[in-house]
Amino acid sequence: MYPEKDQLDTAIDTLTRYRKAGKPVLIEETYPLRCSVPELRAFIERSHSIASGYLGFYWVQTPEQLKDSTAPGDRRTLRWLELFQLIGPNRR
Repeated sequence: MYPEKDQLDTAIDTLTRYRKAGKPVLIEETYPLRCSVPELRAFIERSHSIASGYLGFYWVQTPEQLKDSTAPGDRRTLRWLELFQLIGPNRR
């Protein structure tokens, strides 16, 4: 799920509908593609009571490798990785 800028309520409503179907909700391959990193963090925090887990994918570069890059995609990926390190896998 890729939350949209200024549309977090819509994303949360979508997840809520899926959860009401009675199945676990796994948020797969989330990334700040269509929103800012702070918005993605808000989405993750707001979805904790709905989601059973989260998955993400990235191209194997470590945060240390990305820190020296000036490419916009690398900078966004770095902020995304830092977000996941900050909120951690056990933060529920």
